[in-house]
Amino acid sequence: MSALFYFNDILTSELDENNIYRLLALNGCSQIYAEQGELEKAEHYYSQVLKNIKDVEIDDPLTILHALAILCDAGEFYGERKMYRESNSLLRYAYKIGANYHALFYMTRILLRQGLNDMQQGKKKEITIQHLNDACAFARINRNRITLEHAKKALKQLEN
Repeated sequence: MSALFYFNDILTSELDENNIYRLLALNGCSQIYAEQGELEKAEHYYSQVLKNIKDVEIDDPLTILHALAILCDAGEFYGERKMYRESNSLLRYAYKIGANYHALFYMTRILLRQGLNDMQQGKKKEITIQHLNDACAFARINRNRITLEHAKKALKQLEN
C-alpha cells in the first residue's frame, strides 16, 4: 500500500500525460489493484495507460524497456479479462517496438499472450501456432522456462 502512496505522488505531479514515469506509476497502481482483486480500479488506471502509451517518445533504451514492460502488463491484463481489442492493440504495438529496436526480452510475453488471445478468440490455427512457436523460440533464447512451459502447454491444447 505504501507503493500506492508513492505512485500517487508521481501522478499528482505536473507530468505530461504521455510521460513514461507517469505511465509507469499508472501501471504500478493497476498491478497493485489487480493483485488485490479490485479489477475496476485496475482497469481505471490501465485505461489511462491505453489512451497515452502510444504517444510516448521512444528515444532511448531505457524508455524502450519501460514502454515494453507497460505494454506487456496492460496487454496481459486486458487479455486475461477477455478484452481482446485492447489487449491485441497493445501487444501489436509492443511487438512493433520490440522488432524495430531489437528488444527481444519482452517478445516471449508478447507472443505468448497473443497466442492465448488467438486461441480464446478462435482465430486461424496457423496464426495461433506461429505466435506460440515464436514465443517458445524467444523463451529459449531468454532462458525463460516458465513462459516456455506455458507456450508448450497451449500448443498441446491446440493439438487436441
